[in-house]
Amino acid sequence: MIEVSKTSKRDLRAIEDITHARNLAPWSADDLLNELTRPDSLFLKATRDSRISGFIIGRIIPSVRVKDGLDAEIYNLAVVPVDERRGIGSLLMESFFEECQNRFVLSVWLEVRSGNSTAIGFYSKHNFEPVTLRKSFYRDPIEDAIIMRSDLYRS
Repeated sequence: MIEVSKTSKRDLRAIEDITHARNLAPWSADDLLNELTRPDSLFLKATRDSRISGFIIGRIIPSVRVKDGLDAEIYNLAVVPVDERRGIGSLLMESFFEECQNRFVLSVWLEVRSGNSTAIGFYSKHNFEPVTLRKSFYRDPIEDAIIMRSDLYRS
């Protein structure tokens, strides 16, 4: 059984291990700890068989399109390699969206490497659409970023 819940201080070592296993841009232990205390942070973990198998981290931000509205940004979403393709990423995304709706967030934004077709496909499955391109945004290697958005309230 997979359970999604808020991340706590005791989870941070496992989160760091996942970031290294997935070769994500590293967050320091202090950065992760600080994220737990931010009122604008959304930091969720997925637990499978009593171990952390994935996480999603993002923040609530002022809306870029609606005055006095709220949006959210996703900074990282990762699942341990052994647990890929078990629906954990989708559960994390759905839980993130639910938390956003509870806070009246209008849209969720993220950026993804233009060459990461697996991630782009995953995000598209969750109603993210490409909005624009940031040239040479990523380093090691240099690569463009696709900015994607999912509107939580569709007409």
